[in-house]
Amino acid sequence: MVKVAIYLIAFYLVYSIMLSRDTSHTRNRAFILLSFAVALILPLITFKTIKPLDIQFFSKLLSEVFITGTSNGKVPFNSATSASGPMQIIYSVYFIGIIVFVFKLISDLLNLLFLILRQKSNGSRIIRFHGFNSADFSAMGYIFINTRLTPEEAGEIIKHEQNHLRHSHFLDIIFIELVKAFQWFNPVVYLFNRSLRAVHEYQADQECLSSGVPAVNYENLLLSQVFKSGAFNLTNSFSNPSLIKKRMIMMTKKRTSALADIKLLLVVPVIGLVFHAISAYKEIPDSQENQIVQVAVPQIQSTVLTSTPRSES
Repeated sequence: MVKVAIYLIAFYLVYSIMLSRDTSHTRNRAFILLSFAVALILPLITFKTIKPLDIQFFSKLLSEVFITGTSNGKVPFNSATSASGPMQIIYSVYFIGIIVFVFKLISDLLNLLFLILRQKSNGSRIIRFHGFNSADFSAMGYIFINTRLTPEEAGEIIKHEQNHLRHSHFLDIIFIELVKAFQWFNPVVYLFNRSLRAVHEYQADQECLSSGVPAVNYENLLLSQVFKSGAFNLTNSFSNPSLIKKRMIMMTKKRTSALADIKLLLVVPVIGLVFHAISAYKEIPDSQENQIVQVAVPQIQSTVLTSTPRSES
C-alpha cells in the first residue's frame, strides 16, 4: 500500500502539472482511472535477475559477541520485540480506517438503493424526491430530480445527468471509493477523487453545449443552483458549488489540440524512475542456489580428475 501511494503521488503530479488544464476530458478521465489501475498493479510485478556471485575472501568470520550488564550472558533487549509494538498500532489504525470507509461506502449504497425502491416509477429512470438539500444527482442508472425545480430547469438538468449515465460515471466513483478505502491515509487519493469528479462535470457540460443548449442559459442555470449541495457522496450532482467557477471557465476555454496528447509520454520515465526508486531484491533460497551450483560442479570435478596422475596398482 505504501508503494501504491508513491505511484499515485507521481501520477498526480503529472496530471496536475501537464494535463489538468486541458479540455481533453475523455483523455483526462482515462488517465486518472489508469493511474489507479497501474498504481495497484506495478507493486505486484517482480523481475527475476541473476545476482552476481559473492567474492570469497580468505578470512575467518568470528561469531557475534554480546556485551551485557548481566552475569548470565542473556541479552535483555530484543529489537524485534520492541519494534513490534509500534507496528501493531500502525496496522490496527490502518485496518480500522479500512473498516470505517468500507462501512460508509456500503451505507451510502444502501441509502441510494432504498431511495430507488421507494420512489421509482415503473419503466422510468427519473425519480422525483424532496427533503434533500440538493437539486439533482445521478447514480445507479437513475436520475434524481428535486420536486422544487421548475419544468424548464428540470429539463436542462436531466440532459446534463443523462450524459453522466451515458458515460457510466457512477462506476468511476465506486472504483475510486474502493481504492480510497485502502488508501485512506494518502491525501493524493482525495485530490484525484476531486479531479475525477471535475472531469465528469466538464464532460457532461461539453456534451450539453454541443447538443445545442445556449451557453448563456446554461451558465445562468448553474449560477441559480450554486448554493444547492449534494445529498450523497457517491453521486454526480449538477449543482456542486465547489466546481461552478471551474466549469464556467472550462466551457469558454479553447479546445486543446490533439498534439497535446504527446505529453502522456512523460508517464513512461516517471514510471521507470519510481519503479527503480522503490525496487528491492529477494534472496534465492539455499535449495535453489544449490541446484544452480550443482550444474557446474561435475564439470569442475571432471577436470580435476583428468589432471590427477593415476596411482600405480
